[in-house]
Formats: sequence, C-alpha cells, structure tokens
Amino acid sequence: MDQQQINGGMSGMKKFSDNFASYLKNEVVATHKSEHIRGHIYDMAGGSLLHARLSINALFAIKSTLPADRVFHIFNSDVMVLCPSVEAAVYPDVSVVTETIRTSEHKSNALLNPTLVVEVLSDSTEGRDRGEKFAAYRSLASFSEYVLISQRQPQVDILQKDPDGTWVFESVTQLESAFALRTTGGKIEMRQIYEGWEELQGR
Repeated sequence: MDQQQINGGMSGMKKFSDNFASYLKNEVVATHKSEHIRGHIYDMAGGSLLHARLSINALFAIKSTLPADRVFHIFNSDVMVLCPSVEAAVYPDVSVVTETIRTSEHKSNALLNPTLVVEVLSDSTEGRDRGEKFAAYRSLASFSEYVLISQRQPQVDILQKDPDGTWVFESVTQLESAFALRTTGGKIEMRQIYEGWEELQGR
C-alpha cells in the first residue's frame, strides 16, 4: 500500500496553467478529473476506501435532514463547482443547492450556486481545502456553509456565514455529539458521519 493510499490522497501532481478557458474546454472531454485553483491544475487521484465511505456517509446524512416542503439538490464529487470570478474549478465531495440550479455555459454539470459544500480532508488536500478552495467558494454569493471532515480522528469543522458576512467556526470532536446545519435546518449525528471509520483505518 503506497503512502498516498494510506493518507487517503485525492489530488495528484500540480501543473501550472495560464489559461482558465483552455482548462475548462479540456475538462469537458477529459478522461479523468482535475481541479484548477490559482493558475494551477491538480490531477484528481483515486481516493481511499475510507475517503469514499466518509463522503457517502456525509451525503446520506445530509440527505436525511432535507425538509420535505422545500426543494434541495444534493450532489457527489462527480459534479464540478465553478468559481468564475477567481478562475477556480473544483470537485467537492458533497455540494447542496437550495435554489434553482445555475450551471456554466462551458460545462453542463458545473454548478455556479452551491449553498453548502463538504470536503473530506486528506494529508495531500487539507491545506488547500482550508485555504485556497475555501477562498474560492467564498467568491460565490450563494455559498454560506462549509463542512470539513477529518479522516484521522472524529472531527468535523463547520464554518457558517452570518448575515453580516462574518464566518463562524465550530469544531465537533465527540462521537456522541451532533452538529446543526443551517442549510437544511437539521442535525447530523457524528456517528452517522463516522460509521465504518474504525474498520477502514489505513484503507
């Protein structure tokens, strides 16, 4: 088992790109996904079993909180989120849209208006998820909630945007605890997110 698998790596070699339009054109016909952030392209490597399990757990946990009287759209990492004003294009593990879906003219499955984004952290992506990608998401007027899930230990960090534009941070580390999502108005148990976590450590 290589180190990238052990660390749950999801992003490979970084390449420089000076043309965002060319990247988008190539991504439409590409046989594998890549992300574009701040003029750099990151190949998307295959994720670990643990990364995949936590991503699915998060998607189904969020889906279970969606109220029946409102329309929500929830997507997995097959769907791109496009941040045109900062020339960023990324594939979050989970994204939720709470209004009419807006997509890019360049790529039909590239969202322009997610409200909630979830990233499962790995050693190779955590710095970028917390830094450059969070900054890119904040360029979208619709974006107001960010959930970061650790693979190393039970820890979920939640960042939520107040009406005045301030971002409020909460970190939950106890498996017996739960956290609330403003986007859906529901609560998620930490055990829902970390179901199967112990069995898949290092895989």
